[in-house]
Amino acid sequence: MNRVIQRDPVARRKYRVRVKVRGSGSKPRISVFRSSKYLYAQVIDDTAGRTVASFSTLHLKRDGKNKGVKPVELSKVMGKELAAILKTLKIESAVLDRGSYAYRGSIATFANALRENGITI
Repeated sequence: MNRVIQRDPVARRKYRVRVKVRGSGSKPRISVFRSSKYLYAQVIDDTAGRTVASFSTLHLKRDGKNKGVKPVELSKVMGKELAAILKTLKIESAVLDRGSYAYRGSIATFANALRENGITI
């Protein structure tokens, strides 16, 4: 671990999670990023080094139907939509890379929505 990671607590948490999580073609990694307004998710095949699919709450807000909906509720809808995308790609299981974020709130709701819609995490 280099000096920058040692000093920055956010980078240290992200590194600690990332070392343990690895995706493959049959079981890709779902990387989650949370900004102040939106939640983003990428489905990544680490062996091939490519992004298989992606989705965000930004896609949901562009439609205009989800105006005024709370972020936790949007993350549940996002999990349902991403699960549908993964089903069309014939991906049944994945690994969740939560990054430096705690497993609560919108991250936990997103993961639970994936599980409820048939994706094994």
